[in-house]
Amino acid sequence: MGLIGLLVLAQPALAQVDTSGLTPVDAPEETSEEAENGFCGQPLALTDTAAAALQPGYETQTVPLIMQRGEPRYLDFSVTGDGTEVQIRTRAEADGDTILALYNAGGERIAFDDDSGGGLNSLVRMTLASGDYCAQVRLFGSQPPERTDVTLFVEPATGEVPADGGSTDYVDPGVTATGSAAMCTDPTDLGAMPENGLVQQGIAPAGGTEWFSLSVPADQTIRIDARSTSIDTVLTVRDSSGARHENDDYEGTDSRLVLESGTGEFCIGVNAYGGGEGPYQLAVAVVDEQMMLREAVQSGDMLPRDGDAVVEDLGTIEASARSSRLTGDRTLWTKFRVTEPGLIVVQATAMNESFDLRLYNADGRVLSQNWGDGMTGAQILNELVPGEYYIAQIAQAPSTAAKVRQVVVTRYLRAGQ
Repeated sequence: MGLIGLLVLAQPALAQVDTSGLTPVDAPEETSEEAENGFCGQPLALTDTAAAALQPGYETQTVPLIMQRGEPRYLDFSVTGDGTEVQIRTRAEADGDTILALYNAGGERIAFDDDSGGGLNSLVRMTLASGDYCAQVRLFGSQPPERTDVTLFVEPATGEVPADGGSTDYVDPGVTATGSAAMCTDPTDLGAMPENGLVQQGIAPAGGTEWFSLSVPADQTIRIDARSTSIDTVLTVRDSSGARHENDDYEGTDSRLVLESGTGEFCIGVNAYGGGEGPYQLAVAVVDEQMMLREAVQSGDMLPRDGDAVVEDLGTIEASARSSRLTGDRTLWTKFRVTEPGLIVVQATAMNESFDLRLYNADGRVLSQNWGDGMTGAQILNELVPGEYYIAQIAQAPSTAAKVRQVVVTRYLRAGQ
């Protein structure tokens, strides 16, 4: 039997999938799936591995990456010492605009950044527990150059990154260390953390940082957001142990950190990226597990459970199946099943909206990922074994406005099947 024909969507047009060069190969055995994936479930073919595990006092590691064909690249690394402060940043050639994400071994995104690394480069700083992690690097936009060289730096989180992407010793202005805890200098005192959270209005000073002190009386998970319609916020936190955390562009140009707090004093700083000034809103909330799970599903970072999200079931894919919906949800969830090994092509479009397209297996591991916009859409090709799979089409920026989104899943058979 020849290949089943590919269904073509109406405008906006999707790029055609060229299957003429496909060479039939034996489908992977189901038991070999993990061996063919990296730490976070990503394809090994797109993955590099750090030269050594990270622990307090580790030396900087430099990894050259070649970005081609719009594909992301990954770095697998292990942390062997709890409380290891890690800084990961990019330096792209030829004005490449990188996007950096950090995932844990469960495939959950725990950090994200666009332009905090100077210019169009990216930077993530976190304090990590022992375990396996992967860093994902991709280029902004759906049609990158044929090749862009990117250098990925994994280094102790003690460097400030200036506009040229270099590194210098870092000292938080407005923060001094007292023992193991950081104490703010001349902050706005927010008092003790209330059970129902707090909201504070502020104005980021030109070229500077506005600092706040917060007392956390009990061990709990807290979420800190810096939101603004006027500036690109950058959020910096020194927690009660003295560890430094930073985020830029968690959602759009807003910033967010989620921390296991411990008890004690926190220093919270907000500034405008690029040295600007303007108003913002600082929100601090106590986060429980159920809230975190719901929001992880809504942002496409975790498979939905019963009632967490609307999931359209396309059933078993015999040839092609389509989902077309008008929705204001951040993430459009679709699931399907395959009963025989073979090639599955997933194509997606969204009217006037950039989005992230991900394919998950039933265990919640990301098998493939691609980036699309409202003009060309995005596509994923994967050799799949029998089982159930989920598709997440995630809007780049959160919005309540309803938009038309389409997903097409097409199955290919090799000759003789």
